[in-house]
Amino acid sequence: MATQDDHAPGDRHGARTEVLAHRWVREIFRPTVRAARDHVPARMDAAELYHELLEHRWYLSERAQHDIGLDAAVEDYVRKTAAADDTCT
Repeated sequence: MATQDDHAPGDRHGARTEVLAHRWVREIFRPTVRAARDHVPARMDAAELYHELLEHRWYLSERAQHDIGLDAAVEDYVRKTAAADDTCT
């Protein structure tokens, strides 16, 4: 995956900003949203969901006092959302 190190202004061999943005959407944003999409209200758009997942990651990381990572945050979010749905029905 492209990282910040792949982009160096003035480095004509580095990846262009457009390429990095496309890779991020394809490799990070879309898979993350897909992993949680079935567990959230349909009215929530993809950008709002991604923001919620990042906020959940921040909350869990603060509690753990280290970065728990996006995958763990998504798993926890999905689990808690599913549990909340079960108690509402």
